[in-house]
Amino acid sequence: MKRLPWLQIGKGAVIALSLIGYAFIAYRLFNFEYWDILIANTSLSLLNAIYLSLLLLLWFANLLAESKKWQILMQAFTSISLRDAWRQVMAGTTTAVGSPSRIAEMGGRMALLDKDQRVNGAIMTTIGGIFQNIVILLVGVACLIYMPHKDLQLHAGINYSIFLILPVLLIIVFSIIFILFKNKVRYYTKVLKHLQAPVVAQSFFYTIARYLVYCIQLFLWMKFWGLNISISDYLSLAPLYFLFITILPSHILVDIGIRGSVAIFLFSTVTNETPLIFLAIFSLWVTNVVFPTIIGSYTLVKNK
Repeated sequence: MKRLPWLQIGKGAVIALSLIGYAFIAYRLFNFEYWDILIANTSLSLLNAIYLSLLLLLWFANLLAESKKWQILMQAFTSISLRDAWRQVMAGTTTAVGSPSRIAEMGGRMALLDKDQRVNGAIMTTIGGIFQNIVILLVGVACLIYMPHKDLQLHAGINYSIFLILPVLLIIVFSIIFILFKNKVRYYTKVLKHLQAPVVAQSFFYTIARYLVYCIQLFLWMKFWGLNISISDYLSLAPLYFLFITILPSHILVDIGIRGSVAIFLFSTVTNETPLIFLAIFSLWVTNVVFPTIIGSYTLVKNK
């Protein structure tokens, strides 16, 4: 009986996060300023049909890669089927979308795990996010160093200074965390010892696969909306886009605005079709956030 209030609080928190997620989506859709351009540029040509078919396959591939990665990370603690991993990933998307930096993603995943695995689930969600950020940072920094665009070179001094300062800031932050939460850090370290080298390698494999899927998705959305950009220009700018939206702080209600602004800042060096750039970013967000959020909310309701 003593646990009942906490159970109800947990359920209430999940419901609240889901509602916040829907409110966030509704807010972004209502305030999207390029609906007229979206409608005007929508056509049912054979080429666009091919793009949409490929994007549908990539949508499944994206979620499948994340589900497989989640299944692998959790296998050190419990065995979950790929179907259950898919459901938990979807549920995590629902609770994450209404929170800054997707910090509440672990809530949806934990809700569908057994009680004795929820702490492990929270830790593995964090570890999976760290793997993703490592891939984005490494590819983005490599692209930044060998960046060929002169328009962006004007900002290179600022960009390089950021990455020189970043390691120092990370060391300071981790030191403060270790001092304040020494016992929790030790517990997390103990849990991480369950991750064997093959698990880490496989997790990075699916993380890289998902990163590549995101890059291809964005390129196809740009082509779908009629944005003329060469593959070489795209390959030199897309990693920077994903890098900047990862390291830049963003708030729940302006996240899409920041993503759009970053994309326009980068891709406007090779094209002046600003609305089409924003349409591509918006479409990527709808497919990879809105749709999984809707499916994940159904999964949460179905599993109470």
